[in-house]
Amino acid sequence: MRREFYDVYRDLYEIYRISQYDLEYQRLPRRFPPIFDMRNLRTVEDGINAAVRELPPGRDLRPDARLFLFINAHQMVTLPLSYAEGARLEHLPVDNAIRSDLRTIVQEADTESDQAEITGHAIISALDRSWKKLRTTELNVWG
Repeated sequence: MRREFYDVYRDLYEIYRISQYDLEYQRLPRRFPPIFDMRNLRTVEDGINAAVRELPPGRDLRPDARLFLFINAHQMVTLPLSYAEGARLEHLPVDNAIRSDLRTIVQEADTESDQAEITGHAIISALDRSWKKLRTTELNVWG
């Protein structure tokens, strides 16, 4: 990835995160209360940060990889679970499953990456390789 895109992806990560709390976004009609947005974001963000802390010294997620994980885990896993009637996050023990899956994906990407930073492409490949090991796949949210 060209160096100038590092800051672009960092900015996009922050813009996405902040936009989820935006007042206009909060006014859109939805089937779940806004508190779930903050909880969902926090679950995903904390899970990504915890997975990165477990990487060997000198290893990190490149900004594109972090954005990919953040948006996809939020939009494809935590938000659909929040919408599902009777399957809200506070009633399901999914926080640990989400964190575990993020850790699994990051660790799998780390084993295959020969660079200091784990790329978005490495995350996509790791997701495919680790699919059957992911705990949230049992929830049949997507896939």
